[in-house]
Amino acid sequence: MKKDIRWKINKHDIPTYNVWVGMKSRCYNKNSLKYPSYGARGIKVCDRWKEFNNFYDDMFIGYKKGLTLDRINNNGNYEIENCRWTIPKVQANNTRRNKYIEHNGIKNTLTEWSKILGVSHSFLQRRIKLGWNTYDVLYKPHRYKTN
Repeated sequence: MKKDIRWKINKHDIPTYNVWVGMKSRCYNKNSLKYPSYGARGIKVCDRWKEFNNFYDDMFIGYKKGLTLDRINNNGNYEIENCRWTIPKVQANNTRRNKYIEHNGIKNTLTEWSKILGVSHSFLQRRIKLGWNTYDVLYKPHRYKTN
């Protein structure tokens, strides 16, 4: 078997190597703090990506410093069709914890609605906790004029 000469350098010097190690740890290391949110939920790394060379070949093109590996479908596995490099802010908006609100066929997270409407996330969250309907949560004025 021919040895892959690309990896004569220290793999730890390749930024995507540490991403790959972290991805595998989240899915397979039961001692990892993140295992309950990944491996315990059944999230796996595709067979191809169990070898770093393949992960690197598939994902190095879009990588830039400051980007994180994100699963598009956060219930899906780590595989080329379901992964992308993105900024942490986009990745944070793609988690199971997010609260989604749909109105007139438009579905956004609470954070996205707060940006669109120019109000704070906690402002919308309070209205939801009070049991308001979707329209009022999003559009009822928050300041009333007094005569």
